[in-house]
Amino acid sequence: MSSHVQRIGHYRLGKNLGIGSFGKVRLAEHQLTGKKVAVKILNRNRIRQLDMDEKVRREIKILKLFYHPHIIRLYEIIYTPTDIYMVMEYVPGGELFDFIVSNGRLSEPRARAMFQQLISGVEYCHQHAVVMKDGDFFKTSCGSPNYAAPEVISGKLYAGPEVDVWSCGDLISRMLVVDPLQRITIPEIRRHRWFTDELPLYLSVTPDQIMSQIRSIDQDVLMEVAVQRRWHLGVQSSMSPADMMLEIFRALRVLQFEWKIVAQYSLKCRPCTARTASEGMGQEPMTRFKVKVGLQLYKIQEDSYLLDIRKVDGDVLPFMDVCSLLLSELKL
Repeated sequence: MSSHVQRIGHYRLGKNLGIGSFGKVRLAEHQLTGKKVAVKILNRNRIRQLDMDEKVRREIKILKLFYHPHIIRLYEIIYTPTDIYMVMEYVPGGELFDFIVSNGRLSEPRARAMFQQLISGVEYCHQHAVVMKDGDFFKTSCGSPNYAAPEVISGKLYAGPEVDVWSCGDLISRMLVVDPLQRITIPEIRRHRWFTDELPLYLSVTPDQIMSQIRSIDQDVLMEVAVQRRWHLGVQSSMSPADMMLEIFRALRVLQFEWKIVAQYSLKCRPCTARTASEGMGQEPMTRFKVKVGLQLYKIQEDSYLLDIRKVDGDVLPFMDVCSLLLSELKL
């Protein structure tokens, strides 16, 4: 049934990108913004037949929490009586294996750059206990056998992180050591001279370092701001994110603002400089507001979202004028 569906939510479904155990992955486009996404369609009956309900719930829960530049993002979940639609980030480049087949042998700098991104993503998963679970050992063989470590194929007990190191390849010595206790670890890979060469700054910070910075925040000050003063930037709403974005685009059109989509729930906008808006109606010309504004949706609690408005460019007073116009027009 899902193969005949042409629209779901605010998305127009397109060609098939692939076929999995539970259903298809289709290219889709947001009807208003034109942003391309990948929609993973999971058939509920098929999930029940394979007794994979818990696995699917766990995957959705994990992807909702993850935010990393080299891990596919989950934007939205749409449930129907027959299917589950996972609206995800679209990466047009395809799989790494297909890329290598098409392009042949990679140069060392290019291979290193890809490897650095891969290790950063795997490390982020381990930091969030996606592979290692409370110190338990696994005996389930899962994933592609082409990349599986020997202990996975043989059915031996394994903890998790060490099998991911094997699956990442053989770009550094000791990655493909059969004995998992002698295999190089991700922290050791991070310290390796070959890995650190030309390492981008944004990948040089480890998840542990980020968490240590978070733990160093003065909790008393944080509680004073968040609880006692209840400061918020922007507008709170109980509308769904999709409906909030529709309202934002409506308000921008009414105000004759120009805008640029930055991400699924993020955009930059400015008053249109080509002409004046609402002139002759007792309002100031829009051309005097030489300012650029960023709009971003955040989830602050269950069924409650925040539209954050920030100044990207321009002076403070024009920014306040533009904020006043936006807040007056928005019906959130």
